[in-house]
Amino acid sequence: MKLAFTLLTALLLIASLVPLHAAEPPLNVLLITADDLGFEAMDFLDGKVPGVTPNLSKLAAEGLSFRHGYVNNAICCPSRSIIATGRYGHNSGLFGFNKLTKPIPTVFGTFQKAGYLTGVLGKVSHSTPDPAFKWDFAHDQNELGAGRSPTKYHGFAQEFFARCKKENKPFYFMVNSHDPHRPFYDPNGRNKNGEEVPSRLFKPEEMVIPSYLPDLPKVREEYAHYFNSVRRLDDTVGRVLKALDDSGLASRTLVVFITDNGSAFPFA
Repeated sequence: MKLAFTLLTALLLIASLVPLHAAEPPLNVLLITADDLGFEAMDFLDGKVPGVTPNLSKLAAEGLSFRHGYVNNAICCPSRSIIATGRYGHNSGLFGFNKLTKPIPTVFGTFQKAGYLTGVLGKVSHSTPDPAFKWDFAHDQNELGAGRSPTKYHGFAQEFFARCKKENKPFYFMVNSHDPHRPFYDPNGRNKNGEEVPSRLFKPEEMVIPSYLPDLPKVREEYAHYFNSVRRLDDTVGRVLKALDDSGLASRTLVVFITDNGSAFPFA
């Protein structure tokens, strides 16, 4: 996985340089992931529907966007295993929803050994291929409004950042939204317990249907629901970054945003 290997290399380099710059505070790492997000929905990647991802657009404008990074697996757990290890599945043995059967270094394990406080929100099992690893701070889907509550993510992010300041430790914090994974947010449907209403809802007539899907009324309706969930992902990103800003730790934090794979549509 080209992008994951680059991410792993960069993050481990940061950890390895910590002892060389003891006079300066170590750099924190905030890794935010989306679940089943296609590039076509994001404003800063030439999305055809305006105003979908204002928080991600702001983040992109303040940093770098890698537009030629590709995941090597179109399923969330194997993709996240590659992100965690920097190895292809046939090199780690992580082909599906399984765990490591042999010792292999991971990003979070390396940071923890370097004295970092490690935290994870959402997708905990899927993002932790090492069964022996214990996060210092972990809250999963059922505590996060089915992984779809920006308010809950904000609260736990505040708690984690406060703990890092209290213990005077740098952090590696992996924040995994369950959006925009199916079921998409349908304002007239049965939704998951605890999930929040996105800050903006989209209408079928606003949609620009990609060429690989038929432009039919039901497709437009479901695509609009997908964009609702993308907007809620963006809400979550905004709330987590607000917690980071309010903590006073933002100036010493590297923020990385990535999706585990593309959107859950035929031929996407």
